[in-house]
Amino acid sequence: MSKKKPAQALATRLPNDLLEYFLKRHPNVTVEALRSGRRCWKKGGKLVPLPVDVLEEIAASEDPVTFAFLNFTTQDNVVAADGSVVRARGTPLVLYPAQVRMIRSALGRNLILECGSEVGKTLLVTVLSAWAVHVAGAKVLIAVNKDSTAEGIFAALKYQVTGNPTVGGGLVGKPKLSPYREMVFASGGSIQWRLGGVSGDQFLGGHFGGGGGSFPGPVIFADEVAKWKNPMIWNSFWRAAMPGARFLIASTPDGDYGGFFYALCSRATALDPNRRSGETSITEAPAGADEPKKFYKLNIRKSDLPAPFWTEARAREYEQQYHGRDSVGWQTNVEGMWGSPVRSIFPYEKLRPCLRSDLSFYRLVTVFVDEKNRRAKVKVGALAPGGGDVVVADEDVSYPSDRDLGETIASYFPPIYDFNGGDDPHLFGGADIGTVDPTELLIQRPSVSAKVWADVFRLHLVGAGHELMAEVFAAIDCSTNHRLRLGVDNGGAGVAFVGRLRGRGFETCSRCRADSHLDERISAFDFSVRVDEIELDTGETVPNPSNLDAAGRPKPHRCSNKEFSTRILERKVSRGELRIANDGGNGNGALGAAQLLTNHAQIGISSRGDRRFSTQDDHSVDARRFAALMAAQIIRDEGRGGITANRAADLGLVFGTGNLEGSRTFTRAADRAFRPDGKGGVVPVDEHDGGARRTTAERDDRVEAGNPSSDGNPFARGGVRRGFNDF
Repeated sequence: MSKKKPAQALATRLPNDLLEYFLKRHPNVTVEALRSGRRCWKKGGKLVPLPVDVLEEIAASEDPVTFAFLNFTTQDNVVAADGSVVRARGTPLVLYPAQVRMIRSALGRNLILECGSEVGKTLLVTVLSAWAVHVAGAKVLIAVNKDSTAEGIFAALKYQVTGNPTVGGGLVGKPKLSPYREMVFASGGSIQWRLGGVSGDQFLGGHFGGGGGSFPGPVIFADEVAKWKNPMIWNSFWRAAMPGARFLIASTPDGDYGGFFYALCSRATALDPNRRSGETSITEAPAGADEPKKFYKLNIRKSDLPAPFWTEARAREYEQQYHGRDSVGWQTNVEGMWGSPVRSIFPYEKLRPCLRSDLSFYRLVTVFVDEKNRRAKVKVGALAPGGGDVVVADEDVSYPSDRDLGETIASYFPPIYDFNGGDDPHLFGGADIGTVDPTELLIQRPSVSAKVWADVFRLHLVGAGHELMAEVFAAIDCSTNHRLRLGVDNGGAGVAFVGRLRGRGFETCSRCRADSHLDERISAFDFSVRVDEIELDTGETVPNPSNLDAAGRPKPHRCSNKEFSTRILERKVSRGELRIANDGGNGNGALGAAQLLTNHAQIGISSRGDRRFSTQDDHSVDARRFAALMAAQIIRDEGRGGITANRAADLGLVFGTGNLEGSRTFTRAADRAFRPDGKGGVVPVDEHDGGARRTTAERDDRVEAGNPSSDGNPFARGGVRRGFNDF
């Protein structure tokens, strides 16, 4: 602070906006009194003169913007496009209006900043953290995603407190760098930089706060939190706060609708509701137990800053860099908005028409297994109106045998009459098998025309070995009356799983004693094998006009199974031919089906021209791909009279027991599902044959009488919704 200057120095030193802010808070003080040096401060009913250093201390303690001007200096020259210096290094720090708004918006509330990149987040944290130790002697936490982020804030604050040793009463000793960065001040306050890391371990044992409810500023800061993907980081972060501590959380959105930062933003109240700072929430995840119950959010864009930070020339540079103003890069980095993930395969706006909350039969079952102790956490959700989940069951299960757990899980498969309206549902699905990674199973059913596919059942299984997985899948297959056609991964885990299912003990269902023909209804697909792309509506190959045969006719377009299945799903989405359950991941937004699809992105192009896709959290998406390949195989089989062994090898498909000799296909199972309609497409068998059906009332009567029909789930529990809400 200034020492022994005339009283009028405050009036002449502060810029007009800061002086007006000070005078509004003190109506008994006039600028004329300050400038004339007269008595200007009301104390004990009298106006008394005050030294300028006391006045400055009062002004700085009430307003962090004034504190920054009086104590901080510009760290680097600000240079205009023509090379002229707009602000020189070492001059008092004057914040721009957008930065002033960010800082003052953080007073008296928990605040989230959804920012474009390089709008002054580092400066914001520097000013407010220093203000907290100076005014309140606070114990400040600056939580970051990685050390390079911490280094930027640390260097900025070190520059300021070294240049003005009165901040916080001065540093006590040298700043510490390990095991985490720390500055300790004579005011009793301290600032620690801790990393989120893998699970937030550095936050444990820390207790941060200060000033109680009387201090209006934040004392716990978090920067670049969009990178925090593990919920354990957030749990540890919330628990580090002492009672009354306020938070300021800042990050550039990354388009990850499954991330916890997005979920936090979706719950926050916008300070400027007229400014659209993000998409409507796909699913609003519930707050964690230790999370503060009320947050506000503020959107700051690059265009909110003045020249030379934002000019028309810079706007054109960003347009070129991010490929237009509608691009994801522009939306997130310039506008501070969520947009869609970079190169999303299924952008939310395109996916939205396919998201359904009225699939009353749908169930999502999440299972976390502890095989060593024979225990499992089983949670079951149905769709809530408007999206998200309604909990059907949430139980800790102790299972004596793998079969017992399999039957527990299968008991939540929706009774067949509940979603089909007839005795012969046509079910197909896909499974991405994992042992270290989660296993995902998705079961779908086609509409009467076979064009529209609706989600029926989804299983997210963690911690299960192949023996347990085989029992679980066999039990679920029994619940479908052995009508499920399943596509799986032809990788190591998938091969081991299929081998177990095709082994002894599963030829005959141990539950209903029926001949399951399981080996005939499972296909393993190799994503890397190249195949002829077909159009599902006609069964015809898709021509490649850039690749002609000797007669000048286009050859079939060939691509990998992964590319082919992705194209199937993209076409289905664009035509509105998918009915995707808009679940919320059973309370875990990161597992929500829509969010997993929206987050799935292209990361490059292979040497053979196929797209390369992100492998992060792709298990549910891959299960949907395998289901699409299974549907394509049905059409190939039935639309073309079956597939020969050579054709099967060419398509990269593995049928039956894996013996491709002869022409063994899934004819028997396929006869129960689809047949050609004579027009290049397929129709369900019931529509083709006109088979007799029981009425809904007859089916309900049998269930009410405790005599479930063959079209019910033998393991089914209560709470059945009768009647089928068709799509």
